[in-house]
Amino acid sequence: MAVRKMVLTALVTATVCILAWVAIPLPFLYVPFTAQLIGVLIAGPILGPHHGALSMCLYLCLGCLGFPVFAGGASGFGVLLGPTAGFLFGFIVAAYVTGITTLKLKPETRFQFMVAIVPGLFVVLACGAIWPILGMGVPPRQALTGWAAPFVIPGLVKVFMAAELVKALRANLPLDAPSAPQRDPSDRP
Repeated sequence: MAVRKMVLTALVTATVCILAWVAIPLPFLYVPFTAQLIGVLIAGPILGPHHGALSMCLYLCLGCLGFPVFAGGASGFGVLLGPTAGFLFGFIVAAYVTGITTLKLKPETRFQFMVAIVPGLFVVLACGAIWPILGMGVPPRQALTGWAAPFVIPGLVKVFMAAELVKALRANLPLDAPSAPQRDPSDRP
């Protein structure tokens, strides 16, 4: 892995860690509103599908090791068994999916970036709703109304924000390693 890719992977992971601290718990929801989804949604388009997913795996590992990087500063392996577990595992899949859609669509405009990123939102919401059904025995209707539906509109706002950020980063950062200059074999030092 190139140094540039490693540094970008670490920076995206750090961004998600920092954004997880922006959490608004609401008494009528099982999980808090957080800003970390913005970081998740930029991972794939910035790093590509594999490194985007890798950055989210690194994020989960940091939290499991006790670093306070989950929503609101939570940490520990127990978080991966709690009500937010589906969302957290969905981050890995979402980063991969947004990386793939970005590669396929080759977006250039804000709207095209939004189209490439929005599948990641719905992957996270689906995983967030499936976990309580399968892992906690919550009825499907309650899982949809308590874990997914309240996050659709805020999620779309985060998609817009992530699209703006990705568009700006891709325009202003050398995300791909520059190719090495070709040397003419007839040139002798």
